[in-house]
Amino acid sequence: DSSGSSWMRHIRRAQQFFGLVYYQTSQAVPELQPTGSSPDSAQFGRPMSDLPSWLLPRLEGTGVFDAPAGAPGGVNQVQGNEYLEDSGIGLHVEDPAAGESLATLSLLQPIQLTLQRAINRRPMHKDDRDREDCLKVLLEPRSLFVLQGDSRHNFAHAIRQSRLVHLRDGASLRRGKDYRRVSLTFRSIVEGQRAAERKDMPEGYTAFELPRRDRGAPRSDDG
Repeated sequence: DSSGSSWMRHIRRAQQFFGLVYYQTSQAVPELQPTGSSPDSAQFGRPMSDLPSWLLPRLEGTGVFDAPAGAPGGVNQVQGNEYLEDSGIGLHVEDPAAGESLATLSLLQPIQLTLQRAINRRPMHKDDRDREDCLKVLLEPRSLFVLQGDSRHNFAHAIRQSRLVHLRDGASLRRGKDYRRVSLTFRSIVEGQRAAERKDMPEGYTAFELPRRDRGAPRSDDG
């Protein structure tokens, strides 16, 4: 939200990118899914230098990534997401292009994430899914959530759209009109593995579009 902020509102959640632009679950939106032939202005979002100077060094100190930001194996994308009211993210497994590890920093308001078993690195079909066979993780403000190894490849994750967020002290937070959460997800994108179609769709699934709230124009959404 600082000077130069550039939230894009092509899907239900507003987004902005630092470094490479690549969003795995909305390939029908060219602004979020540039190709190798796209101009540099489309390939890259805001410069990494726009981030607070302490942020990437603190992340590198966790050892999640193999190299410093900008180096091979280091962070080359920071994706900002804005969640208002009851918005969330549908169940998915991270694209192979997202690298071996990713980390998400949560800000402002808490939310719950779910982890469910994946089959062949794809979410289970909804008809086969046991909704009770999942782990709910509370993502609190200023917490860092890391996916790597089994949790990265063999589990699908989602951000819940429930109006109630159950907190660690037993209380609940209701997501109303004033609810706002911002997350920063750090990835080491493998540029050569970026794809023009989703790699994690369960067999028989197809992408869908939801109408925009403004004037009824179509808008892609991943849930």
